[in-house]
Amino acid sequence: MKTFAEYLLETKLFEMALNKKKLEDKISNLEYQINQHLIKILAFDDKPNEKKHFKDISGWMNQINSYYLKPNKTKLSSNKYFELLFNDPFEDHIEAIDMRIESLNYNTSRSNLSSKEIYNKIKQFHLLNSKLISDNQTKLHIKL
Repeated sequence: MKTFAEYLLETKLFEMALNKKKLEDKISNLEYQINQHLIKILAFDDKPNEKKHFKDISGWMNQINSYYLKPNKTKLSSNKYFELLFNDPFEDHIEAIDMRIESLNYNTSRSNLSSKEIYNKIKQFHLLNSKLISDNQTKLHIKL
């Protein structure tokens, strides 16, 4: 006779929960690079590398957009994408932007944007793209 735990391990519900966790982990693993590149673009005057940063961001965001939950090929909610890409790393603290800027040790001059402006631009970027990804749109908005 199977225990209840063994029974649950064999159900589709468990499989779906595991798939959701894997998907969330994949997205969380890309968050750091995406946000670091957004900060590089917004916090520093580095026009020679800006195009490369946008290309990298576009690749990572399109990678996230290609992920779906099995077996029904559904997407996460826009709130969940936003949580993983923005809320979790920044936790509504503008100081998190300052910490990331300081950690970069970038060799170019700072832009004129304040940390609050950078925070708000990154927030808007993720709000819009989280909605597009959740709605299964193929074209994302990789602009600031």
